[in-house]
Amino acid sequence: MRVAKLRFFLYRPVNLISKVILPILVILLSVTLIAKPALAVVPICAIDQELTTADFSQTSGQSSNVGLSEKIVSLEADPVGAGEQQSNGEIGFRFSPTSNVTARVQFSLVRAVGRLRGSSNIGFGSIKIDAVLRDLTDDVDLASEEILNRRENGDIGETTITVINTILEELPRPAFTITLIDGHEYVALYRVEARAEGFWGSSDFEGGNNGVFVGNPSIALELEDRDGDGLYDPWEIDGIDLDCDPQNGIDLDLPSMGASPNHKDLFLEIDWMSGAEPTKGTIKAVKDAFAAAPSDAGKEKNGGKSNPDMQDGINLWVDAGNLTDPSANENAGGPDTCSDGLDNGGDGLSDGQDPDCLVGDLAFSSLISGTNLGDGTPIPVTDITDLGTDSDDDGISQFYEARQSNFENTRKLAFHYAISALRVGSLGGEAELGGNDLVVFKLNEAAICAPPSGQFPVGANAGVLIHELGHNLGLRHGGASRIPNNKPNYVSVVNYSYAFGINQNQTSTGQDFNLDGTRDCTIIDYSPPRATNGRGIAPLPELNENDIDESLVLDPTDANNQFAFFQQGQLVKRPLNQRTDWDGDGNPNGDDLQLDIDGDSIFNPKLLEGFHDWNNIVLDLQSFEDSDVEPISNLAAEIEIDDAEQILQLYRQQRTTDLEIDKTVISPFVVAGQEIVYRLSIVNNGPNAAQDVEVIDELPDYINIVEFSSQCVASAGNRVTCTIPELENKQSINIDIKARINADLPCGGKQYISLLNKASISNFSGYDSDETNNVVKQDTKVLCIKYEYSAKFICGTQDASNNSPLGRASYKTSINIHNPNDEEVHFFKKLALSFPPVEQKAGKVYPIAIDTLNYDEALEANCSDVKKRAFGKRFPASTIEGFLVIQSPRSLDVTGVYTTTTPQTSIDIEQIHERIRKQEDRVKLPDLIPGEIKCLPPGTGEGNIPKRIRVPVINQGLGDAVPSIVRVSFGDAGNTFSVTKAIGANSSVDIEFEIPEKCPSVCEFEVSVDIQDSVVETNENNNTTTGICLPLPG
Repeated sequence: MRVAKLRFFLYRPVNLISKVILPILVILLSVTLIAKPALAVVPICAIDQELTTADFSQTSGQSSNVGLSEKIVSLEADPVGAGEQQSNGEIGFRFSPTSNVTARVQFSLVRAVGRLRGSSNIGFGSIKIDAVLRDLTDDVDLASEEILNRRENGDIGETTITVINTILEELPRPAFTITLIDGHEYVALYRVEARAEGFWGSSDFEGGNNGVFVGNPSIALELEDRDGDGLYDPWEIDGIDLDCDPQNGIDLDLPSMGASPNHKDLFLEIDWMSGAEPTKGTIKAVKDAFAAAPSDAGKEKNGGKSNPDMQDGINLWVDAGNLTDPSANENAGGPDTCSDGLDNGGDGLSDGQDPDCLVGDLAFSSLISGTNLGDGTPIPVTDITDLGTDSDDDGISQFYEARQSNFENTRKLAFHYAISALRVGSLGGEAELGGNDLVVFKLNEAAICAPPSGQFPVGANAGVLIHELGHNLGLRHGGASRIPNNKPNYVSVVNYSYAFGINQNQTSTGQDFNLDGTRDCTIIDYSPPRATNGRGIAPLPELNENDIDESLVLDPTDANNQFAFFQQGQLVKRPLNQRTDWDGDGNPNGDDLQLDIDGDSIFNPKLLEGFHDWNNIVLDLQSFEDSDVEPISNLAAEIEIDDAEQILQLYRQQRTTDLEIDKTVISPFVVAGQEIVYRLSIVNNGPNAAQDVEVIDELPDYINIVEFSSQCVASAGNRVTCTIPELENKQSINIDIKARINADLPCGGKQYISLLNKASISNFSGYDSDETNNVVKQDTKVLCIKYEYSAKFICGTQDASNNSPLGRASYKTSINIHNPNDEEVHFFKKLALSFPPVEQKAGKVYPIAIDTLNYDEALEANCSDVKKRAFGKRFPASTIEGFLVIQSPRSLDVTGVYTTTTPQTSIDIEQIHERIRKQEDRVKLPDLIPGEIKCLPPGTGEGNIPKRIRVPVINQGLGDAVPSIVRVSFGDAGNTFSVTKAIGANSSVDIEFEIPEKCPSVCEFEVSVDIQDSVVETNENNNTTTGICLPLPG
């Protein structure tokens, strides 16, 4: 069983103190919801009602007075001479139930001022206040509790003693639970007694408006709340009927809105300004987080209640009225199908008429038949900067002015209320700490995890919404406390370190925040966050900043989520289920370390404690006070205000790495027609793991890709793209790409040709602290082939046991090569083996060497040389047979000498035939340059200072250029950028740039084309030029 209570409005402390200064003290601390008759009745449907009429009084003793309308008891006990005097007064509120019910009678706040006065010889003075519940029908006190009992002793010659002054003192507010009987009359009364002893003294409430001031009691029926969500079972079964008159209809039809007594429910109305509409993805992400909540969420606050249906989750019902999201998916038709004008699901509904496009829940829209239960609505754009600012000084903040106009009063019993507002300053949101009101400021959210400056990551708006809602549910930045923030062992979206999402070890476990069908890099959740195998541990182990032990694993059970901590001043992220290198020395084996791991030097070193959010959320709105004019923080003195820019900085730090790429050729001989192996060496210099890493290698023309790693794919244009799901901090890997160089290259008479290619690395889910090492260019010298000589080559001894067509003999081959050219000549030698093998198939080809001969020099390639270079110590068989192939960019003299040793030794000399290969034309690469810049004259009325420049981007190469970025730097006046379209060979495009107003009248600038080196060019050193614009004459 549990008790329903009204929420009360408390004056701000400054207003309360101002009342102390005045002689008139008015203490009315309850909000009157419904007018009651003089004799209040308690109908069974009312659940909770306030007694507002004081209609019972009794006095006795000396000078007793009860003011019913003022709700004041004033007494005076004044002994004239030795002895004791007493004065008594009672003030009460009568009521009568309409049926036999168990109820809780809650007494309200009491304030009192009393003094003991006299001429001399004051003995003592006392004041006593009791709360009493009496059955008037049976004339019996059913329950009583002392609120106050103060006594002060006097002294000889003392004339005034303060017995009690509770203006600044909070007195107890007793409550009694009792079974009330139908037809009986009851009274909740305050009994006050004043006593004094001595000569010429008194114990009284002095002044004109004086005494004990009492507030209104309330009566709450004890009703069942089986699922512990703060919504009583009768509410979730029948709805809320405040006036107890079914003829007038149900005031809040919770069951039709989705409520169930068997499963926890949470209701949220969200209104919005134009331009700050919440998206379906944002709302769905928050709903999904609550849907995965533990069944016993809130058990520390609701008596340990789990969902009676035995299912996990809290159903978050969001009222966004008829708001639809044009970027959403209609019937899983893909992004933006809610604005394509098509009926993607074939159900006769398209775009805004299809429930799939609704931002909130269907029950709150007019898209279904029956009564529209929705109240979510657009609101005018106003100057809402937070919850509490009253910019027009009318006593009501701008937020609450909007709430009064757009939020039904009845909904305060069950709904949280949010406004999605246009962003002001750096704020992301603000919420009552323990309450129902919150404001979120729409962030410029990108569709990726690592957007450029000026944008927020995907999921940021969902993170802010669930963060602020967490404050409403009683959660703070440190879990149970506001500080310290950024605790590593408090992994919750309420912690600033995770306010835009909790990082995942693999993005495959992230949420799809923008409903594009791709999982993003974080999830939003309270502590402990969900994982693929359930939920991890919470609270996580304590961390003592004066004694960090690196052998500690925070949560061995959680293989998905990461935590964040400050390492050497940088916020870094690490897996929860691994040992952690807290001090960044590369060795996670230290202990007794003294470190600042929460980034907050105040009170260091600190003991950092974890927290279990889901166990401690407060779902019961009835336990919080509420106001119609300003925010109330029920659990602390301050409202929670959240800085989106600060959160963004922390987010970016966790996703910052330093990726580095290098490229080398690991082939021993780089020759036209031969295989070449490029090795991409990739390293993550840290300090964080990098996710969704992409490596692109733009291989040169005249190369045919043969083989690459499994994480790579090849595409048109000789591009190889490799994806690395995650690269750990300090991890390095190699990617090899094998290709074959065309035999006929456009060498143009040169012995070598340079083949240029470029490789780049990108961290799509993060930021790079040093982008200068993200691109590498490899200029590879390739030996050209124009002349080719294939000489028969036989070496070894043939006997009868060999399966060779050769006769029994010893065979030797010597190939002599002479350079007749008046220059140094480089040439390549390789062995194309035909025997062995025994099978009828081609043998292997063995590269041997690139040799060099100056003019008129010669060298010999014989059996010993080939054996040593190609095979090492011995041939693969007693006899080998094939061709020694010599390839050269210049014509050579090549002669073969063949010797056979038999009983009749023979020698044979042959001139090796020269084959001339036809080489390709020149490599067709683009070459971008900035052309002649023109300062465009100003328009009519614009003065004589040029306002724009025209920059021709010329491709003077033979190949086409892909789109690239042009930058114009105006010095201190800033930079401007533009993207070119693809530019064909010997073509150009003109791009116009605005001249910044800050540029001087004599405006100098620098123009750079292809600033990201996205185009492989024949000349990379002619991409920049300078210019100047002068004022026109006159």
